[in-house]
Amino acid sequence: PVNMTLIGSPYLNVPGIDIGIDFRRSEGSGNFFTRGNSFNFGMEKGNIVISYRIENGKGSYTTVNSTTNYTISIDEIWRNYRFIYSPSTGKGEIFVNSVIVWSNQSTPNTKLFWNDDSNVIIGKDMDGGGAMDRAIFDNLVVRSTGSVESNLQSLLAFTAIPSPDASGGKMLISWSM
Repeated sequence: PVNMTLIGSPYLNVPGIDIGIDFRRSEGSGNFFTRGNSFNFGMEKGNIVISYRIENGKGSYTTVNSTTNYTISIDEIWRNYRFIYSPSTGKGEIFVNSVIVWSNQSTPNTKLFWNDDSNVIIGKDMDGGGAMDRAIFDNLVVRSTGSVESNLQSLLAFTAIPSPDASGGKMLISWSM
């Protein structure tokens, strides 16, 4: 198996990710890019699979886990497989040769959830079909895709004064942000 390991680091805990790899299939299952239990982009029984975690706003995560309907052909043709998760839109997409084959819409302004420094494994459990001596991967590109927008506002002024009719203990409250 290829199983190329990159030592984990908190620098890999990016809010969004864009992974592209050229691949030609000669086996049934394996993974292009894996990071611990938090992320997996690969194939199972020839179909593209994706699993990733996104923050749920409660200090934990929600897992997106899907087997697509796209079957990777076993042939000599190089194809580009790409996964993009954009935290500002909350959208995850898989492309094959620049054509969308899968997408998932989550809540906008939702970051990927990485809670450890797990190693990255490129080509996990892929061996090129065993007996064949040929390249199966080329042109791996991994990028961060941005950040979330802050919803925090600054309170500039706040006043509370008794309302003009003052009956019933009513107050007139004003603020600016």
